[in-house]
Formats: sequence, C-alpha cells, structure tokens
Amino acid sequence: MIADPTRAPVLAWSHEVGIEATRDALQLRAALFRADVANERIFNPVTQSQRFDPRGAFIRRYLPQLAGLSDRQVHAPWLMTPDEQARDDCVVGRDYPAPIVDHASARARTLQRYAVVKAGGP
Repeated sequence: MIADPTRAPVLAWSHEVGIEATRDALQLRAALFRADVANERIFNPVTQSQRFDPRGAFIRRYLPQLAGLSDRQVHAPWLMTPDEQARDDCVVGRDYPAPIVDHASARARTLQRYAVVKAGGP
C-alpha cells in the first residue's frame, strides 16, 4: 500500500523501500535499462547471485533446503553431482526443482533475435 497517495506510485514505492528515486535517477535508470537492441545486456541470475551475494545469504534465508550447501553449490545446486546431492541431502527434483531455463541457450537465442532486429528484419 502506498503511504502517500499524492506522490507518483514509483516515487512513493521507492520512498517506502528507502531508495532515492528522483526524476533524474529515474531517467538515468530508464536510459541504462531500456529495452532496445542497442542495449544487449542479458543478465544471468546465477552470475548475478555469485557476484553480489557470494556467500548466498539471500538464498540460504529464503530457501532453507539449500542452506547446508557450500558457497559454490548454493548458487546452482543442479550442477552438483549425484554423490554431492546425496551427501548434502539436497536432491534436485526432490528437494529443489530442476531448472526450467537453460540460461546459456536462452542468451544465445536472445542474441540471435537482437541480430535480426538490428539488421532490419521482421
């Protein structure tokens, strides 16, 4: 719920969560994260997790079934060998769902689509 109905929704939300969202900051964000073909940043959630939460604190807090895994394993438990899964009592498909997106192939397909659009295709 927005505490101050006189404020624009994004500004009110940003105020409630404690981030600064001035008009200039919002314009900068729009420029950095616009959805056009000039901006080919494709974020990988595993890479982002490893980079910005290397110890996996967020994952461990909200996914207790992964709390006992090593810092390396907690970001991508589906990469553990069957022996590691059994040892850590975290079997993918039983204790944690198997991935539904292969980020490497999804990235490749997206880059192909960007190339078509950049070339003036459909």
